[in-house]
Amino acid sequence: KQLNNALYSAPTETSPCTVNQRSFQWFRDEKYLSSKEGLAMLREVGVTYQQLNCYVTYEPFMYTLSPSFQKDQEDISFLIVENKDTHDTLRHLLPEKQTYGNIAFDMVIYGEGKKILNSLSYLDKLISPLSKRHGYYVGDIDPEGLAIATRVCRKYDISLATFAYEAMLQKNNASAYPLRKKEQKNVKPKDYEWALAHFTKEQQQELQQEVVQGNGYLPEEILTPADWRRL
Repeated sequence: KQLNNALYSAPTETSPCTVNQRSFQWFRDEKYLSSKEGLAMLREVGVTYQQLNCYVTYEPFMYTLSPSFQKDQEDISFLIVENKDTHDTLRHLLPEKQTYGNIAFDMVIYGEGKKILNSLSYLDKLISPLSKRHGYYVGDIDPEGLAIATRVCRKYDISLATFAYEAMLQKNNASAYPLRKKEQKNVKPKDYEWALAHFTKEQQQELQQEVVQGNGYLPEEILTPADWRRL
């Protein structure tokens, strides 16, 4: 009834607004139309956001483009990095070096930990829907980092940047892993087993011993600008 009254009593706007703006305008609650209750109500009455003349906004992310990037190019390759230091390194390197692990990257995205799980849809604002996307991900080597990698790759159908993970392991050169400063008890083996399966058997044994059982980790920051230049 409330939606019906809003549809017939609200003034018609020629330009669309965001879902939250429309939700507050009609229901005095900016979150209602995107909530479970609101979405269920829309499905029940058969009304879409388009019919309400509103659209979903996505959380933006920080990114760096290569000098040759074009929004409508046929193929676009992007690398998501978990931490800001790696993004800053590649932000400085990308103008002169775009190829890493034999892949020419058009864009580097700062994933900001788990945030990228909900913000990668913002990519639709930056590139053409007709472009073929090739995404890669690299982050910390610890249960939480590998769990994030697993969720991002499976949700958005992208690949692990195995060349970067291998470089991290080689840089450490079987040295003792530093110990994690905080427990990651909420992360279960099933949360990262997909990512772990992309390492060699020898690497998996090493990670099981040093990271899973030994409470160790390798941060993405183990790779310096000099290391990225060599990749």
